[in-house]
Amino acid sequence: MLLVTLLALVPLLGIDPGVLALVLDLDFVALVGSVGLALLRQDVGMMARRVGRSLPVVWVRVGLVLTREAPRTLCA
Repeated sequence: MLLVTLLALVPLLGIDPGVLALVLDLDFVALVGSVGLALLRQDVGMMARRVGRSLPVVWVRVGLVLTREAPRTLCA
């Protein structure tokens, strides 16, 4: 968590050297890292739900179900 936050804050050092005070405050770094990971978890969950409902994924899931129900239909 600390590494994720530090990777996000280090590029800001080139813009504003005052960011160094934020990087040295470990409580702030831990807070920002935990919030960032929570937001990332929400985004990944939303993307997984969206992909799970997409048409190509539905086609594959239906094809797998039909193949399991009647596997001999694949042999022509």
